[in-house]
Amino acid sequence: CARINRPGTIVLLPGPPAPSAAMPAPSAPTGQRLNDCMVSTNYMLNLRDAPAGQVIGGVPYDVTLTALARTVGWFKVDYHGAQGWIAAMYVEPHGNCG
Repeated sequence: CARINRPGTIVLLPGPPAPSAAMPAPSAPTGQRLNDCMVSTNYMLNLRDAPAGQVIGGVPYDVTLTALARTVGWFKVDYHGAQGWIAAMYVEPHGNCG
């Protein structure tokens, strides 16, 4: 259940898949660690477990997130305690984003 305080479009995204005991979790690259870097989303984005990896959630349009690391074409971000990777081409970086 959710309370919606204004008209608009709601998009439901699937949650992360249930962990499987047969398959080990992929190890995500750490990338270049960042300090003082934020990114603002220009689109609704997939939150992934690794650059170009499996989708583990979604990030809405027009939010600003703390960027923790960067690799070519990707930022590792924190979204409400969930850490994952989003495509750099769909965000606007702010600060020291290397």
